[in-house]
Amino acid sequence: MYSFEAIVNSLRRKAKDNTLEVEHLLGVAQTGDPAFVALIRSLQSEHSWSQEHVINEQGIVPFGTWADVVCRYLEEGARGIVLLGTSPDTRSKYATFCLALLEGIKTADSVAAVLQICGSLTECPESDLPLAIECASAFNRILSLKPSPVIPESLRSQVRNFLHKLIALNLSDSQRGLVICGLRGVGDESSIALIRAGMPLAHPWSGMEKSAIKAIKRRLRASGRNPTK
Repeated sequence: MYSFEAIVNSLRRKAKDNTLEVEHLLGVAQTGDPAFVALIRSLQSEHSWSQEHVINEQGIVPFGTWADVVCRYLEEGARGIVLLGTSPDTRSKYATFCLALLEGIKTADSVAAVLQICGSLTECPESDLPLAIECASAFNRILSLKPSPVIPESLRSQVRNFLHKLIALNLSDSQRGLVICGLRGVGDESSIALIRAGMPLAHPWSGMEKSAIKAIKRRLRASGRNPTK
């Protein structure tokens, strides 16, 4: 449980003394309580939070954009985040922020929402590789890092197929390492074969292949499957 009053007081104080961080707003999103929307909108107006897409050259964090995403989630849930991250007039500005929010909402609905934001990238990730990699990162954080949600095999298969298409591309070591990390939560025997077929990753990713294969085998055994060596 959380204390509504304590969170309100904390956000007001942090906004006033410039110690507010994005994680504080994302933490509010995780409560799922729409009662926080009025507070966030009030702080957004009072402190003229930036609407930039990224931290600008002065180091100003786009809290206004984060506030938009958090409020949309509190008001409309994952459905609202999907609309914000896929609509033609908002996708370019908000998709990355939507994915970052969903990373912390570790549910089957958030996995489905990331897939919807990926859209056609699930079949053709090379058409927007930077966003595809961000989707892979979101899947990794939701499904490979504990606690991870229980999701249906159909959903797991969709994520796995997307990551398989992604790992087949000409990726940098950091990009491929991230995809391999994501496969820990959804991979199967075919994923292990793809990981082994690739060139060894260089430092600081060296050894990730072995670690990921071990994690995949452990998860498969826990589900009653006996993966081959």
